[in-house]
Amino acid sequence: MTKAKHYINMFCRHIKVKGAADEEVEIVTKSGKIKTVHIAASIITIKGKSLVQGIFRDITERRLIEKKIKESEEKYRTLADNINVGVYRNTPGPEGKFIEANPAIVTMFGLRE
Repeated sequence: MTKAKHYINMFCRHIKVKGAADEEVEIVTKSGKIKTVHIAASIITIKGKSLVQGIFRDITERRLIEKKIKESEEKYRTLADNINVGVYRNTPGPEGKFIEANPAIVTMFGLRE
């Protein structure tokens, strides 16, 4: 099944079930570039005729930024989990409780993971 047919079927399915479509998908532009778009579509009636109205919003840049943030978080997590220095976060105040702790701090304080 081509992507075009897939999207047509998706619209039909969403509109039948929900009355609207709300999806994030990849499309190929006329120039051949792949873009990630958010699609919002619904049925409208004009002069007794039902039509599908859709809005495509390019979210390619947002997705790239989200991917970079996720990769950065994974690098931080890998670093924090594998260094021999204790790293932790706690709630504020003198009675602060651990929120997160890496394995080194768990070992240092004899905590349970």
